[in-house]
Amino acid sequence: MDQNHSQHVIGLILPSVSNDYCGRLADQLSEQFASHGYRLSISVTGRSIGMERELLHLYADTADGILVVSEAAEYGELESAVPENVPAVFLNRKPAGCPHTSIIESNQLAVFQCILANAASGNDRIALVCANRHLSLSREIIESYKNAMRSTPSGFHEEWIFDTENMAVNPEEFVNQIVNAGCNTIFACTQTLTRQFLDYLLFYNPHAASPVALIGFVNKGTPSKTQLAFDSIHQPLQELTDLAVQQMLYRIQSPAAPVREYLLKASYSSQKVDVVNLTEKNEQGNESL
Repeated sequence: MDQNHSQHVIGLILPSVSNDYCGRLADQLSEQFASHGYRLSISVTGRSIGMERELLHLYADTADGILVVSEAAEYGELESAVPENVPAVFLNRKPAGCPHTSIIESNQLAVFQCILANAASGNDRIALVCANRHLSLSREIIESYKNAMRSTPSGFHEEWIFDTENMAVNPEEFVNQIVNAGCNTIFACTQTLTRQFLDYLLFYNPHAASPVALIGFVNKGTPSKTQLAFDSIHQPLQELTDLAVQQMLYRIQSPAAPVREYLLKASYSSQKVDVVNLTEKNEQGNESL
C-alpha cells in the first residue's frame, strides 16, 4: 500500500476469540500497534476458510497490513484471496506452501521432554486430546507425541489419540473414555483444552480411585494459580507478539523486503503435586529448549 495513502489500520484475522491463546494475542497486538499509531481491526472467521478469504479481500482495500492466524492446511486454499499490494504475515501456524513471512512456534522438543519425564515418574499411559489435527501446529504435536511415546514402556497406541474439532469439549465424557482406554495421564494440546480439563480434574481427582495427571499448554511467563499443579508447555506468546509487530511495521515500510520464517521454541515446566491431598511436593523451573 502506498505510504502516502496509509490508513494506519492493521487487519488481524483470527479463527476464534474464545480460544485462550487468540484472545491474549489480540489484546497484546492491539496495545503494541496503538503505541505505533496503528489501529488493530480484529475479525473472526469462525474457523471458516470461506470467511477467511472474504476478510483477506476486505483488508486488501482497508488495511496497511494483514496478520493471519489461518485455519488453512494448504496455501492454495487462500492463494487467490491474498492481496499482492498489502503485506501479509502468518502467525502461530503456516499453511503448507505459504510464500509469506511467518512466525510460528515449535513444540517438538518440549513435547518430547514432557512425555518422557512423565513416563519416568509412572505416568506413562498418556492420552493426547487434539483439536484441528490438520493444522501445522497440531500435526507437529501429534508427530512429536508419537515419537516420544514409542520411547516409553507403554509404547504408542493410535487409540490413545482423541480428536475434537472444536474447543467446546465435555471433559467428563473425555475423561471417562480416556480412563476406560487404560490411560492415567491427559495431554491437552491447546490452552483452552488445558483449562477445561484442569477445571474438571480439580473435581474428579479427589474422589477417584486412580487420579489422572495432566499435561497442558500455558502462556510463557504467566503464573499458574491453581490447586492442581500440572506439567506444562509454555508458549512464547510475548515473543511472537513482539516479532509480529516488528515484522509488520518493517514490511509496510519495505514492501520488497525478503520473506522470512521465524521459529520460536516453547519451553517445558514440571510441577508435581499430591493430587489427592492437593499439597505441593516439588517444582522445577522453566527449562528453555
